[in-house]
Amino acid sequence: MKFPIKPARPAGRLTSWLFGLLMILLAAPALAETVLTINSLGDDGAADAGDGTCNTGNSWGGLLAECTFRAAIEEANAIDGPFRLEIASSISVNASGFSEIEISSSLPAITDRVVIDGRTHPHWDPDAELAQPRLVLRWTGPLSPQFSAIRLNAGSAGSQVWGIAIRSFSASGIRIAGGDGYVIAQNFIGGVWVPGLYLGAGNERHGIDLNGGSNVDNPSVIIGNIIAENGEHGIRVRNDFAHGLFAENIIGLAPGPNGGLDDFRSFGGNGSYGIRVEASAGGQNTISPLLSGLGNVIANNGDGGIFVGADNQDIRGNVIGLPINGVPFEFDELEDYGNGGAGILIVSNDNLVGGDGDERNIIGNAVTAGIRLGGTLPANNNQVLANRIGISQTGDPVGQAVGVDFSHGSGNVVEGARI
Repeated sequence: MKFPIKPARPAGRLTSWLFGLLMILLAAPALAETVLTINSLGDDGAADAGDGTCNTGNSWGGLLAECTFRAAIEEANAIDGPFRLEIASSISVNASGFSEIEISSSLPAITDRVVIDGRTHPHWDPDAELAQPRLVLRWTGPLSPQFSAIRLNAGSAGSQVWGIAIRSFSASGIRIAGGDGYVIAQNFIGGVWVPGLYLGAGNERHGIDLNGGSNVDNPSVIIGNIIAENGEHGIRVRNDFAHGLFAENIIGLAPGPNGGLDDFRSFGGNGSYGIRVEASAGGQNTISPLLSGLGNVIANNGDGGIFVGADNQDIRGNVIGLPINGVPFEFDELEDYGNGGAGILIVSNDNLVGGDGDERNIIGNAVTAGIRLGGTLPANNNQVLANRIGISQTGDPVGQAVGVDFSHGSGNVVEGARI
């Protein structure tokens, strides 16, 4: 598998469940699913959902039944799964190398276990440095009422979404509401990109909305996604979503023409926070690396990098307010990558922010503070360890209003910072 940031070596702090999770990810796909093959860019529904086939009732030459994305979801919901949605090698591809499905009415919520595998698209490049989704879902309906593209309800626990692009939807790109054990990986949420061409048209609300759906026995994983230009948060975490892993996502930056890591431009920001962990979220969410030396790159977002409203979160090894490798795109300046508020804003308790070596966060270009402890609510008993603030990965000083702002709270420990 490929992530936006190539894996280097395992971090020594990985727990046994993370190693097990890694093995699952590296082995995917490994389940015995029924395969439904999408061969059409149409949007018709299933003619007879539950008949064991994906069929809109249309056909080519009376031989090949039409299977649309919508019909495949309806069929998967109608019969006990699990199912795998793959892309036919014969699917129509435009001159830019991707296949766009125009969605004008709400897709059905997914209520069975489904793997949506955009990596089966004939133009997917498994050797590319960046994930390059070639199946695109684009909303063409009204902005009201609001609909998310992929809605994973509790009955779809264990579902996975790999390698698709989602743009222009009137609510969020992907929404999870209950269940557990989800994998959301290598998607481009808010745009589509091929070498030399970037089309950004973010979703009206969030890139990914996690409204419950993870626990210690069966955590969910959000890994290797590009999340840009969405109207509110890049990722929103709420309603007891706990023990999730967020790794190697690029949030708020848009790919440049050549597709390299140094090519990401200082635009594509989401409207509010890169990641917002609401007070209602559960504990032990890990915003941190899995394999490589980088966790998430969070830059250019409207309100700030990471908002932490829930207790007991783990935030380590991220790059915030800076280019991916510390090198701006040739037409940009280093300060162009800053988020609109604090790099990390904490209004909760007992969180771990940073650590030794690759576990430190690197934070630059914050409008207010690199790390702010407390606001309208206090932040108590947090550990803020060995972070680098106001200095890029290459050692260059960057603009910073305040390194660490002790605004409201007590019992916080800040050690080993380089500011």
